[in-house]
Amino acid sequence: MINKKIKRALIVKAPYAMQEVEGLKKLECRSNGTGIREVVGIIQAGSGTIIGEVEIWDSFKFSEKEKVEFKNLHQVEDISLLDKWCFGWALKNPIKYDKPIKYNHPQGAQNWVRLDIDSKGDLK
Repeated sequence: MINKKIKRALIVKAPYAMQEVEGLKKLECRSNGTGIREVVGIIQAGSGTIIGEVEIWDSFKFSEKEKVEFKNLHQVEDISLLDKWCFGWALKNPIKYDKPIKYNHPQGAQNWVRLDIDSKGDLK
């Protein structure tokens, strides 16, 4: 069952997706900021499943100093990658699902998937 309040899920590459739902990775690195401040599902790219959820509570552009200082939060080994993925989306309240939830991936979806969840917490 999925959180009934979730409206969308973010597509994240492995191994980062699992690190996020396990609470090890607290900053998702993207090329743009986001105004989204809500609980979202986490899809592990290519898996066809939602593996958990996190709350996005902030978004900011990394300073050169923060790229290095926040390494334990973003888990990116090659700091030069943060020249392109220069925004951190701050994550909290991670939940890893015991059993990943299958979903229908819309053609062309690359970052977000809209979710339609019924009153029981099942995907429609």
